[in-house]
Amino acid sequence: MEFPLYDLTSNGNCGFLGFRMCQNRLAVAIFSHLLETEGFGQVIELGTQLGGFSALLGLQCQMMGARFDTFDIQRDTLYPEWFLRFGIYYHIVDILSDAGTTLIRELIQTEKRVLLLCDNGSKVEEFRRFA
Repeated sequence: MEFPLYDLTSNGNCGFLGFRMCQNRLAVAIFSHLLETEGFGQVIELGTQLGGFSALLGLQCQMMGARFDTFDIQRDTLYPEWFLRFGIYYHIVDILSDAGTTLIRELIQTEKRVLLLCDNGSKVEEFRRFA
């Protein structure tokens, strides 16, 4: 049996448990392990896109009692009902605008350990601004 890492579906995206995402399908297992072993109290994802990976991360965070926020500039997720079920905070804002930058910096300022996933269009700028 073949197990392609980028098994493209008819709409051009990888699938995992029926959720469409733009990551390698092993990303789910790797991030699940990372979240289980590293004690993050909050995860912030910059770049929601379709939202499949966001939904899966949100479920993992809900199971762990961690907060999950995801940001995108436009509302393109295929899974808004799952976001509600999993308690995902879905922000539609330009993360490089004053409002977006302020909100993310406020979220980072917590006593909890924070994982910041820079997966938007300007990774170098995101890292420079928020790390």
